[in-house]
Amino acid sequence: MWFFALLPALASDHFDGPAASRDPARDLTDLYAWVEEKQGRSSLALILDLHPYATHRSRFSPDYTYRISLRRASIDGTGADTHISTGEAFTIDCHLVDTLDAMRCRIEPVGVHCPGCTRVITAPLDDPNGASVPGVRLFAGLRRDPFFINTLVVSDPPPRAGERSEGRSIDVTDNILVRASVLSLVFEIDPQEILGGDGLFAASGRVIWKARLTHTPRLGRLK
Repeated sequence: MWFFALLPALASDHFDGPAASRDPARDLTDLYAWVEEKQGRSSLALILDLHPYATHRSRFSPDYTYRISLRRASIDGTGADTHISTGEAFTIDCHLVDTLDAMRCRIEPVGVHCPGCTRVITAPLDDPNGASVPGVRLFAGLRRDPFFINTLVVSDPPPRAGERSEGRSIDVTDNILVRASVLSLVFEIDPQEILGGDGLFAASGRVIWKARLTHTPRLGRLK
């Protein structure tokens, strides 16, 4: 979970365990969130990336719901006395449509009956123009991975006691992800219209398995 206001926040997970690696359509790599000003109004950008080293053959899976959770937050105190509390929550749930050629996302508050607060947006996959409804824009599809991993710097042995570390100049070609792509859900949200105003929010991303379990309704009485 990450907190953001006017500063960028991100998380990265490009190297996962066997379970996620076997099904890259559920393997989250990054969650990015930041706020910028556009024409005097705040605009919230949210990006959920998955499927490391995706190709043009890579696909989102109809077996999962891709979710971004937002929760209004406040921070009191500093240092060891810092206290973080959260309140009003929102979810963005995305899934493939039945034809598997578009992503449909539903944005709504949690625990509040507010039909007028819900937004549903459907974007064709890999359409650079995406889709928009009042307060929300969405792109869904393949894009270059923006993350930078320099394994040469990470793998350098630490200097011995008394020795000086030789600085290594970083070049873009040292990035092992320089030509890598991911499947991405990119949102641009008007927080005034969708979230009820600006402020501090906590953001998290997850993939939920939509297990196809048989449900047998029962009606009767116990003896």
